[in-house]
Amino acid sequence: FCHQTPLWSWNYATLSCKGNVGEGDCDRHTDCNTGYCARNVGVKYGQVSTMDVCEEKTLTPNCPQYAPLNCKQGEKLIVVKEIDPNVKCSRPEVKCVPVCDKICKFEGTNSEGWYDSCSEKLIQYANCSPQPAYLIVAYSKNGKNYIDVDYVEWLHSEASIKAQVEDGKCASISECYDYPNGYKRNQNPLVRTFEVSPSINIVVNGEISAEINKLENTQLPNPYGRNLSITFNKLKDAVSAMGTLKAFITIDVKGNVVTKISEPYQE
Repeated sequence: FCHQTPLWSWNYATLSCKGNVGEGDCDRHTDCNTGYCARNVGVKYGQVSTMDVCEEKTLTPNCPQYAPLNCKQGEKLIVVKEIDPNVKCSRPEVKCVPVCDKICKFEGTNSEGWYDSCSEKLIQYANCSPQPAYLIVAYSKNGKNYIDVDYVEWLHSEASIKAQVEDGKCASISECYDYPNGYKRNQNPLVRTFEVSPSINIVVNGEISAEINKLENTQLPNPYGRNLSITFNKLKDAVSAMGTLKAFITIDVKGNVVTKISEPYQE
């Protein structure tokens, strides 16, 4: 026998030496060979009421329906209902819910501002264009041009520091770093597809500019910060050559069509 303490002593059943049916005390479901540690049922066994005991895990009608542990893209898992100690359920009730973005909408109109991507409710009227994003792919289809992007928040100064603390990047405000290029926050990795205007204005200063330097073999000592104006075809070639590297850009959108793509210079 592996138990180091007598039956009904505190911590009798442990992960390394599990208890059988009707034995306790246990602290976790993993302490029991049955996979179920019943909470505060000691009286049934002639022990103190706070004693937890290993019992058979027979699910009751009150057990919640469990959502898949892997949510779809753009969703996150949340706990709807915690475990009821009086019900023989081994997990809390969970479900997948959308992760909501703060996105810029109705650019160039009196309704322009930040909106909740889930409810589409207005958060704040503002001149919010252009929208920062990661460029995933650029392509042509049926005579039209398209880009797939993943929206991000581009935060600076106090907003950057606050977001880093909320995201667990640093323990406190005093320990956070105010990035010169801003803090890019991507809470919802949801890919959005936009048609690109035939008269698109594209200016690049970062990784895309550097990739074009490689493709054209111009051998510039510093290919960044060039304010290089390029065609959509050159953009496609550069993004394809970059592979999994995502370029950080900003886009201007009018009527769900991208009219301008800018790649900021990043020090």
